[in-house]
Amino acid sequence: MKQTTEDKENLSILHALLAPEIYARLNEQPKTSNTKSRRRKEKKERKKRSGEIFRIEKEKEDVGFFVHEPSDDEKRDSNDEERAVDEDKELGEFIDYIATALLTSLPAHHRPSEVDDDSPPISPTSTIPPELLETLTTYSLFPSLASATSFLSAILSQYHTSTATTTTEEKPVAITECELCHRDQLPLTAHHLVPRSAAAKAVRRKWRTEEETRNLAWICRSCHSFVHRIETNESLAKSYYTVELLAEREDVGRWVEWVSRQRWGLRRAYLI
Repeated sequence: MKQTTEDKENLSILHALLAPEIYARLNEQPKTSNTKSRRRKEKKERKKRSGEIFRIEKEKEDVGFFVHEPSDDEKRDSNDEERAVDEDKELGEFIDYIATALLTSLPAHHRPSEVDDDSPPISPTSTIPPELLETLTTYSLFPSLASATSFLSAILSQYHTSTATTTTEEKPVAITECELCHRDQLPLTAHHLVPRSAAAKAVRRKWRTEEETRNLAWICRSCHSFVHRIETNESLAKSYYTVELLAEREDVGRWVEWVSRQRWGLRRAYLI
């Protein structure tokens, strides 16, 4: 079925909410035997490719061409880069599958444009496709169907809040890209560098000044969700109250490297 503009926007919201959680969970997993088997297979393929490269280069040398043969380190680096790109693509496609399945499963009266005060409460057990829960447990993202259900229920709750809440802040015209991942052509969200729930305490304990509590960073929703995942609001107010301090973190650096290759976007800005 052809997606409407609203569908594309809502799918982007789900992408942004799911991406930090699934990214973090997959990166926290220990390497499994399946991963080792895959690596052994890749090693055989690398040897096969290397042999083919050598054969072609030998033929070229025989006819008078000098061809540089890559060193083992160069071949390994090239293979590592290719594998990283492939894994990034696979993760992006996996997140897209989860987001699309969730959006498709929503009843019509729970689509944002249709929601009103008379809409019946959403029931995760009847809304979330069973095969989606099985996928999350099969990939060891969650230990049980119950924990997977709880996770997706929370995502749906955030999704409905996001689609119902628009920002009251006015984005400066000069800011055209996410201040963390630097992707452009994406609507941005206003991140309070000193979260509002911790602002009074931050001033009272002299962590921050009254003026500092009004500082904003304009970042994409994916980065916004990630920032609030890695630290509590109090910790953000105390230790990570500038974009520069956030960007210096190793985990943020790895996240930015990955998400900067993703092109999820939507058409409106939201405030958290």
